[in-house]
Amino acid sequence: MGDCDALGKMGCPVRAAALAAALLCLPGWPPASAGSYLPKTSAAVASLAARDPSARIPLIVTYASEPGRLGRSRAQLLGAEMVRQFRSVPALAMRLAGSAIPALAADPSVRWISLDQIVRPSLDVGRPAAGLADAATVDVATFTGKGVAVAVLDSGVASHPDLGSRVLARAAVVGSGSSSLPDPWGHGTHVAGIIAGSGSESGGLYRGVAPAASVVSVRVLDEGGAGRTSDVIAGVDWVLENRTRYGIRVLNVSLGHPPTEPAALDPLVRSVERAWAEGIVVVCSAGNRGRHGYFTISSPGTSSRVITVGSMTDWNTGDTADDTVSSYSSRGPTLAEHVAKPDLVAPGNRIVSLRASGSRLDSEYPGWRVSAPDSPTAEYFQLSGTSMAAPMVSGAAALLLEKDPALNPDTVKARLMRSARKMAGNPWTRGAGVLDGAAALAAGGWVERAPSARLYRDPFVAMIGVDDPAKLWTSAAGTDGALWGSTALWGDTALWGDTALWGETALWGDTALWGETALWGDTALWGDTALWGDTALWGE
Repeated sequence: MGDCDALGKMGCPVRAAALAAALLCLPGWPPASAGSYLPKTSAAVASLAARDPSARIPLIVTYASEPGRLGRSRAQLLGAEMVRQFRSVPALAMRLAGSAIPALAADPSVRWISLDQIVRPSLDVGRPAAGLADAATVDVATFTGKGVAVAVLDSGVASHPDLGSRVLARAAVVGSGSSSLPDPWGHGTHVAGIIAGSGSESGGLYRGVAPAASVVSVRVLDEGGAGRTSDVIAGVDWVLENRTRYGIRVLNVSLGHPPTEPAALDPLVRSVERAWAEGIVVVCSAGNRGRHGYFTISSPGTSSRVITVGSMTDWNTGDTADDTVSSYSSRGPTLAEHVAKPDLVAPGNRIVSLRASGSRLDSEYPGWRVSAPDSPTAEYFQLSGTSMAAPMVSGAAALLLEKDPALNPDTVKARLMRSARKMAGNPWTRGAGVLDGAAALAAGGWVERAPSARLYRDPFVAMIGVDDPAKLWTSAAGTDGALWGSTALWGDTALWGDTALWGETALWGDTALWGETALWGDTALWGDTALWGDTALWGE
């Protein structure tokens, strides 16, 4: 292997002797035994590296602080090909041979090495079911999202009469390949229509939740409907850099990947939490793996800070009594931290919204095209999934922010959860209930923080406890009343609606749950006579 002109050139190979000499010049090197640093890599990365040490693996490397030139140089000296550096999280996206990953993990400034995973949209008539019927309240008729911009991280947003000139900007983080269409996949346009479609081509029949809101399209998925985690993080970076210019107050993320690491180490979670901390309401789809059971919430919906939305099926009836959580909607709690998710559900099954003419979905599934009554042209399209439920909540957030622009993201989340309409089922499938836009607009109260509750094992009494939102949300006014149900514990006569607990003989392990032969302790389910503490959380 020949010498390189510049040792620090991206992806530049160097001779072994030159590499060793260069590493010795860097502080903290040479590293200790590489094996001792393997815990700094996710299981997915370790598995791929062991399978083929010579293969170059797409990685997101998170550092303790901004990596800077030194962090890039260290990785490049190991043969890394740099892809991106991020703003929202101190991390680098790179490709590196599996055999070099232990040495990279040995860098004392490296905190965690994640797989740059493929993210996919959550695929599988909703205004009245979401509490947004025109006659419901004066607020629903008054507020339309005007003056609020919603960024859509997706496959792009095509031009459509129902959006008109309200698409303020189109940014593309991923290339379009052979397609010149603004939305070659067709998913993002559908999502944007749920948020902000005016319904002009259907006489108002297929109107979005916030029909006067503006849309900012940030394309992070390719023409096949897939992208890398690094693409999504780069999209969040773009939103943060341009939020003031376009007035972005809400970020819709109808995509995700199965979690492979704790949320605190997940670079995608850290990225969306940065956006939340900077004042942007982040709404994520829960994922469509509900048929695989509990603990199936997708990243970045695993974040305890953001609003995670599951899908509800309204069966296309005006009667809310038959509403059910969609079978595919991912169920909580989250896999690693056992956070109570989803936060709420919204209509997501067979939702009619905007059609992106000529897109891949449009071409491959012509049977999903929908025409308005008495219209010869199919301007609409029908899709299902938590991808469709999340923009319902994003649109509702835009309405709340139009009514009161001073609201912080946590108060928006608290009001949406408190006002949610209760339905049958358990909170690991339906969260606080079904989105009720009118009730949310009428809600009051203010909270500084509204993290989702977490299940934990109490080491002193060997029982399972759950965080009390009345204390967790830093304001009793934010949680007065029943958050998750009414007089029944979680809305059912049976504890969670099944004869067997959550449908499995073992919930989180073998016959012993979290190391105890008893379910969660003794004869008491979660402790004393009070279910989770002082005030009644799940009942009245």
